[in-house]
Amino acid sequence: MAFTSLGSSHILVASNQHPATLVYDTDATGLITGPPVPDALQDAYKIFLPAGDDALYAFSYFLTEPRAVEVLSASTTNDDLHSSVLTMDWSWRSTAPLPFTEYERICSYAAHPDGHTIFLSSCTTFGCVHQRSRTYSFYTGRSEWTPHGDWVLPFMNRGHFDGYLDAWVGLHEDG
Repeated sequence: MAFTSLGSSHILVASNQHPATLVYDTDATGLITGPPVPDALQDAYKIFLPAGDDALYAFSYFLTEPRAVEVLSASTTNDDLHSSVLTMDWSWRSTAPLPFTEYERICSYAAHPDGHTIFLSSCTTFGCVHQRSRTYSFYTGRSEWTPHGDWVLPFMNRGHFDGYLDAWVGLHEDG
């Protein structure tokens, strides 16, 4: 089960074991059941990362199955013509798949401070030996991957950009 904030007023809960996506709106102090988690995210290893215009990006992969990138976002609607209350219509959609080979796995990731770019590093590991490492960026506005070379971000799992340090920070696998 993963918890993440989205924007300044939403907290989302998603799981690869349970199909519902829960959205808590802190402004309205209400909990709604959002759309079901897509099949591509069920029973998979996945990473959730908020980025873009109030969107949640979910990166998933199985050991031998295709990799998926799914996006949860909301649009403002006013379906009731007699009401002045705007509602949020949440939905999942697929976007450009991970550009990995069959044996690559996400080893580090971070959202860029521009709010629209996600960095992912992939590692190919056999036993305890890293065979290959690569880093990509994903621009959410165009759903486009860009390779950056055969290197990895300097931390394991999720990292963050610290504006004061002007650096990526996170934990390295050696601690």
